[in-house]
Amino acid sequence: HGLHSHDAPDEAIALLEFCLELYPDSAAAREALEEAHAYKDMHDGSPREASAEPLTVWYLGHSGFAVRVGEKLLVFDYWSSGGTPSSDPEAGGLTDGIIEAADLEGLEVYVFVSHSHSDHYDPTILEWESDVDNITYFFGWDAGDNPEHHYFVEPRATAEVDGIEVYTIYSHHSGVAEVAYLVHVDDRWIYHNGDYLQDYIPDFQYLESLTDHLDLVFTGGSHDERWQYTHQVQYLLEHFHPEVLFPMHYGDEEEKGDEFARVMKERGYETVIPVPRARGDRWVIER
Repeated sequence: HGLHSHDAPDEAIALLEFCLELYPDSAAAREALEEAHAYKDMHDGSPREASAEPLTVWYLGHSGFAVRVGEKLLVFDYWSSGGTPSSDPEAGGLTDGIIEAADLEGLEVYVFVSHSHSDHYDPTILEWESDVDNITYFFGWDAGDNPEHHYFVEPRATAEVDGIEVYTIYSHHSGVAEVAYLVHVDDRWIYHNGDYLQDYIPDFQYLESLTDHLDLVFTGGSHDERWQYTHQVQYLLEHFHPEVLFPMHYGDEEEKGDEFARVMKERGYETVIPVPRARGDRWVIER
């Protein structure tokens, strides 16, 4: 509204990218962003490198998210009955926040489960295996003996599959072992916390030895400084400067994320914090 991409192109580009994070379906903002980049390239003599694939994120309830980059789909802590249901539960695809095997057809699928608690591990995920040609599973505990699955049972265990690098940090709470995941895919760094709650500073310093920047973070939305989860979140914000952070683990009370986002902004953090409202909510995040 009133922003011309030919004026101060660097500032225009930054503002338009922010607008697209908030309104990913805005064709006008997307067109203006391309115009601003073209103007900048023409005038400063430094053409922009081809951008990487956008990240498309779907909220799947509670702590569940799917992230698509190109033909790869990463699914984290899927729980088919968690969170506020979609307003259109018959929409199909990922639009309703429920995954059926048919939704995964033609994709390279990578399924990550942090631990065995029922709000993070839904055995439904194993039903996809017989119908999906290209699917890989990662578990943060000794979940079975399938030689095609990956089980992370040692602290800071790692794996590499199809060019995707997977790093873990180990936690143990409420009677179960678990991990948090750091995934490197398409030159993006994605972190999913699960319920990780541990002596976090050495573990996060280990992750800092791998990258000093996170593109996408999924973590519990705690802002009360009496709780360790809050200090973990603030460490991530201060040391990794994530582009986008999704608060999670609210059950069907997703609106609580509004308070988290407000408090983090008041504390000076500049990371974009979208708050899911219902299963199937979707965002497109450009590089």
